[in-house]
This record gives sequence, structure tokens and C-alpha cells, in this order.
Amino acid sequence: MLAAACPAEPTTLITELSVLSPEFADAWARHDVGFRRNDRKRLIHPDLGLLEVNCLNLYSEDGRQRLLWFTPAVGTDSVAKLDLLAVLGTQNFAR
Repeated sequence: MLAAACPAEPTTLITELSVLSPEFADAWARHDVGFRRNDRKRLIHPDLGLLEVNCLNLYSEDGRQRLLWFTPAVGTDSVAKLDLLAVLGTQNFAR
């Protein structure tokens, strides 16, 4: 049944992880999975440092495509850093 539900590459990965990790094999057997539609990400930008953003996952109707939509996390300095990125992105810096 696994092969019918997944293409070959993910099936191979799942098999390998199941052999190497009893914890993974147990979680996979329990179908202990879920979709997180909202999440917070921490990104390291080479010039600006840490950026904290909220990530919204928008799925296509068939679930085969996903759009990630990032917004600055409230209460962080990421808003100001992303505003600065709009300016930095137009500059050429000599490294």
C-alpha cells in the first residue's frame, strides 16, 4: 500500500529511515503526521542577521503544490530589517 500512495523516491526514503530509526518507524506506523498551516521560521541573512517570519502554507486543491507566504513576526525587529532589505537589494557591494 505504501508504494501505491507514494512515488518511488519518497518510498525509498521512508524505507531507509524506518530501518535506521526505530523512532521514525514507530511514528510512521502510527501515522503520526499532520499539516502545519501556520509556522514561524528563523532565517539567517548574510547582511541582516536573524529574521523571524511567520510562514503561511497555502495548498492547491489536490495538495500537490504549496505556496509559502512569509510575513515579519510581530514584536521582532524583522519588519525594519525587511524594509532595509528592500534598499540593500538594489545596491551592489564590493566584498
